[in-house]
Amino acid sequence: MTNTYYLSYVSNCVINGFSSYPAIMLNIFTIYAIEKTTTLSNKTLKTLLLSLAASDLGVGLVVQPLYIACLAMEMEHITENNLNYNNIYKAFLLSANTFGFASFFCVTALSADRFLSVHFNLRYRELVTHRRVVGVVISIWVISAFLSLIRIFISKKIMYLIFTSEDLLGANVASWYGMLLLAGDINLDMFRPEMSEMKRYNELLDSLNLKQMVTKATRITKTSKTLINHIITNAPKRITYNEVLPRPLPTTTPR
Repeated sequence: MTNTYYLSYVSNCVINGFSSYPAIMLNIFTIYAIEKTTTLSNKTLKTLLLSLAASDLGVGLVVQPLYIACLAMEMEHITENNLNYNNIYKAFLLSANTFGFASFFCVTALSADRFLSVHFNLRYRELVTHRRVVGVVISIWVISAFLSLIRIFISKKIMYLIFTSEDLLGANVASWYGMLLLAGDINLDMFRPEMSEMKRYNELLDSLNLKQMVTKATRITKTSKTLINHIITNAPKRITYNEVLPRPLPTTTPR
């Protein structure tokens, strides 16, 4: 691990370590204040605010410690080939996506609630009941968890099906006369051409006259290097430059 990567890991651990405690305590105080306040008589608004505070509390209580654990294991040279690392990293992704989606949807629901309150002042209590808001909050958390599971356990299979569906991709390439450019996290390691999935992937690219342009590792640890972020095109001569930018987490994306 280079000094740049090491300093990046350490600084992220320190920043997240110091910021997680205020995030936990301030959101606990916020939840307590919302529950105990007597001036906030609107139960629907109180429910939405409590859900938002709970999602932010989860970031400080769960997401940031797991993130620190991932970085610490990377610094100790425990890579993705380790079962414990894989489990912690999946837990980090699951919690980060769940609480992130929940926070976004709660803010959206709060905005919709205030919009209805202003524009439908006389009918607001009829339209926005406490029972409906509770249903919305439950739906928000269920949908957030579902989207997180898709992101972790299904995204790889979906991406593989998309990029190995010869009929669909072949039809698009055959009917396209301009420059085709596909970029993304494919999760297929170009440094391991002996894998059966990689053989099928390369055969598909060759059959469609496509070329993968990234040649440098896009996920680097001290003990492993992988090339899982790809840029695919039908006009390689028109791409004059591409580079991999370092990031705090092990994954980097080609630009």
